[in-house]
Amino acid sequence: MRLASLNAMRVPELPNANPWCRIGEDSIQRGGYLLFNEARQYGREAVSLEALARWLSEPKEVFAWSHLGVIPRNLRFLIYPGFRLCPVCIACGYHSALLSLRLLSTCPIHGCDLVDRCWSGHVFGGNFNERRFNSRGYCECGRVRFFTQETCRRPAMVAAQTQPLQAVAVWLSKLVDVAVPEWQSANGGGNGHVVWLRNLADWCEKLGLGYLDCFVAPPRQPSLIAAAHTCGVELGRPCIERLRAPDPPIFEHQYWSRDPQTAVYRSMLRHLRRHVARGTDRHALDFLSDPDPIRMASVMRDDRAALVAFAELVFTQRLEAEVLRRRWPYRQINKPGGAWYRADISRIGVSGCISIRGESPEWNRWVAYHAGEALVLAHWRTAQEAALAALRRGIADWQQSPQEDAMNWAVVRDERQLQFVSLLRRSALDWSLPLPDKNRRRRDAASREVERLAAVRAACDGPCLTWSKGGDWVVQPSAVPGDRGVVRRKLLGLPLPCKRLNFWLFEGDGRFVARLCDVKLQAMAQNPRGAIETLRRAMLQYLKQFTFEATSRQIPTALLKVVESDLHRNYKLRIGSTAHDIGFWRGATLLFEHAECYLKYRDRQRDG
Repeated sequence: MRLASLNAMRVPELPNANPWCRIGEDSIQRGGYLLFNEARQYGREAVSLEALARWLSEPKEVFAWSHLGVIPRNLRFLIYPGFRLCPVCIACGYHSALLSLRLLSTCPIHGCDLVDRCWSGHVFGGNFNERRFNSRGYCECGRVRFFTQETCRRPAMVAAQTQPLQAVAVWLSKLVDVAVPEWQSANGGGNGHVVWLRNLADWCEKLGLGYLDCFVAPPRQPSLIAAAHTCGVELGRPCIERLRAPDPPIFEHQYWSRDPQTAVYRSMLRHLRRHVARGTDRHALDFLSDPDPIRMASVMRDDRAALVAFAELVFTQRLEAEVLRRRWPYRQINKPGGAWYRADISRIGVSGCISIRGESPEWNRWVAYHAGEALVLAHWRTAQEAALAALRRGIADWQQSPQEDAMNWAVVRDERQLQFVSLLRRSALDWSLPLPDKNRRRRDAASREVERLAAVRAACDGPCLTWSKGGDWVVQPSAVPGDRGVVRRKLLGLPLPCKRLNFWLFEGDGRFVARLCDVKLQAMAQNPRGAIETLRRAMLQYLKQFTFEATSRQIPTALLKVVESDLHRNYKLRIGSTAHDIGFWRGATLLFEHAECYLKYRDRQRDG
């Protein structure tokens, strides 16, 4: 506006994105957004600073931070949508785009409150066009004056008075080198920038940016846990250890996608299947067939395996939409029409969230793997909290909720390394892990093996009835197991009236020995198969000649009939109809409401 007012220029005469445009000839300007100096076409300058500097015979460096276009788009949530003015600065004919920073509520120079609209309520927008240039030096309503004839060419403020804004410019220069997720690309994570802004003071401390005194006081937040991963640089190239090779091309019939976040998610699934949730499928199928929140919480309170199964259900459904077709039960995942389902983990928004400009693909892949790790761990901790909340409240709740920790990360780079930092609201300790580390699990397994071997040696003492291949019974000393361990198995192939017996299989005195656990009877052979077969024949001969006390007996039992109240019967009918009509996942909210209403009316009847 100053340039147009002093030189009587119109909007088409301002220098456009072409840096070699000439005055009055080919500088046809179509307007744009001046706060970020962006034209209507994405990625182009509204006003060419290089051409403007050449016209004014000034170096281009004088226009540093004259606009906020150098800030990446995924960090622009820190900028107020429009210009903000300081009344004292604008009275002196001075203005800076830095005043549009959200962290500033007052002017760092004069301490006055910043205003974003004139007295008539008209917002100071950043768009410029011919109509706005017709009222040069004034707001469109004409009630607020931006500069006068005396302050048009040179403001009444000296350069020394603007030094407080220099610290803001330095802080923004450091922030530009920080890469954060693209919040708009995250499905269900549209408020991720709100969480990042809320924890900005912690981010400034962890990333070494500093939090200026002129910024607004940050809200009080609970203590956060920082997890950092560093990738060094050797000879100007990233030093990435054990980075996965480029994945092969994707075929239409493949269920899993070939991206870093899917690889991290599948690694987590293998860990859960092998070390955490082994043998919990029966509980998961039970929950899916009868989704009663009260009954589920009661089962989880009595059995830890059910608690892990519920956490795995919540975790997998949050990240994999078609998990019920693949995991419970195990079936093919092709559609009835011949097509195939796809596991799209990237819908959470990890892919495309990297904003490291001018870097090699290895950097971006490294960050994508760690972003996937932060995503997976955040959702796993949320699933664990849901399981523990079911124990506390007595009602299982598996409703989907926004995940704040999933997109609460940043990447910063200096000359020698690239650092990935994530802030977590929860501890990294998982209650569902069998043991903290592998070495301790090995030590505990070895100690259990020693205790079991000592118990077996104590039982294998004294004379024992031994059966040979010739069918003769001989009383011999009990065979003592060696140091190679003992295996406990069930003896099959016996008549039906006899219950299944357990036996020990071990190597002793140069031969393999099969000995019953509850009866002093043993058989020997040169190999394990022969020892088991000999023991089975011995038991068949023993049952023909002697009476065996381990034969199962029918114990009379009394059948108890549970009398249900009308309230409980109606509750079970509502649970069953909701599960049948809506389903386990879509009916999570309604099932939880049914359980809450049932508990409320049941307590009211008891009190009444």
